[in-house]
Parts: sequence; structure tokens; C-alpha cells
Amino acid sequence: MLFKFTISSTVLFLSGFILLVPAIVILNRRKSPGAIPFFIILLAMIWWLYARILQSAAVDFDAKVFWAKVTYIGIASAAVFWACFAFEYTCNKYWKRRRYLLLLFLVPILAVLSVIGSRYFDLGQFNITLGADQTGFSLLWTHGLVFWIQVIYLSLLIVGGLVILGRFMLQ
Repeated sequence: MLFKFTISSTVLFLSGFILLVPAIVILNRRKSPGAIPFFIILLAMIWWLYARILQSAAVDFDAKVFWAKVTYIGIASAAVFWACFAFEYTCNKYWKRRRYLLLLFLVPILAVLSVIGSRYFDLGQFNITLGADQTGFSLLWTHGLVFWIQVIYLSLLIVGGLVILGRFMLQ
């Protein structure tokens, strides 16, 4: 794979290192409520960021598509771990049951599998075409039903986590 890095990708690369600082601090305080899910959120964001850097820096189309698919792991998991953080920080223990964790991860896992398997079967996840930008070309996405279900679900998880934390704060 060939890459063409720009100044903006260098800045993004450094911001990933900046995210490592709170991740290390949080890992050292892992006994605190919500520390582990928040640590995993930061790791997911770092994964997402670095995969996005490699996607934008990739020179050929197949490499760009590969790294775009890799970003989905970070995208899909960050919101789920945000909800886990909210539950754990507010001392809600019921979410740690296996079936609830499986339910929380069900839509993101299906979305990631549909992205990874899009070459072999069509779930209406997306259509990718080429467009032009500063680095040569970029990917233009047309999103399908699975994508919009994931967006709605992840947005609900984020808002739900905020509501749970807000209610906890007001008690």
C-alpha cells in the first residue's frame, strides 16, 4: 500500500498521541467507576482517527476502501462504550449482564459485518465512487438502510448516555 501524507494528516496523527495521555491516566485509575469503558472509548477514537488518516493518505482505491472499512470498528464501538460508561459511572449494574451487553452491541456488530462483507453480499450498506480532492482522489459514499439504522441507534446511545449522566448529576 502506498500512502501520501499531508500536513493535516500529521496534525491528526499528533492529536492521536494527545488522546493517549488521558487514556493512560484513566487506565491507572481503572478502579474508578466508568474508567474501563471510558478508556475503551478513547482507544476506539484513536483507532478511528488513525484508520481515517490512513484512508485519506492511501493512494489507490482499494486501500482507501479497506481503511474506510477499518474505521467502522472505532465508529461503531465508541457510542456503545459511551452508554456503558454512563451506566457504570451512575452505578447501574444491570447492564453488565451478558444479554444486555449483546443487545447493546447487536446493531454495531451487524453494521460492521455488513461493511466488511459488502464485497460478498449486498445489504444496502453503501456504494462507493471516486471523487477528487487535494491528495488526488477521495471516496464518495452513498449510504443505504443499514447505515441509517446504525446512525439512529448510535445517536440514541449517545443521547441516552447524556440523559443518564444528567439525571445522575441532578440527584
